[in-house]
Amino acid sequence: HRGCIAMHRAIPVGNKVCAARVRKRYEEQRAKRLRDMKTQLDTTPPHVLGLAHLKTNWKKAELTAERYDNIERDNRHLLNHMNDIGGKREYGAATRSQSLPILRDPPGGPHRKQELD
Repeated sequence: HRGCIAMHRAIPVGNKVCAARVRKRYEEQRAKRLRDMKTQLDTTPPHVLGLAHLKTNWKKAELTAERYDNIERDNRHLLNHMNDIGGKREYGAATRSQSLPILRDPPGGPHRKQELD
């Protein structure tokens, strides 16, 4: 395998101690540069936020107002309808079913009533 070149070989150095010192200094400088780095993001608010016509969503406000008007109109209609229904008979009056017989005597007949008295 004379034509095959080894891929994972270390870079040859003259003195390992000096090379380690140079590598350590490079890493310290790199860490200092990373610490002192300023951000490159522009965090100022966009210019268009100051424009008054973009602050309010007029169409949404109009649709919401229209929706509330429809709900209010429907509620008023239902309330009037309930008042009409309630006016036909006394509110809270006990109503009997027409299919049930009217009991004039207590259950068990008049004799039972006398026994209870």
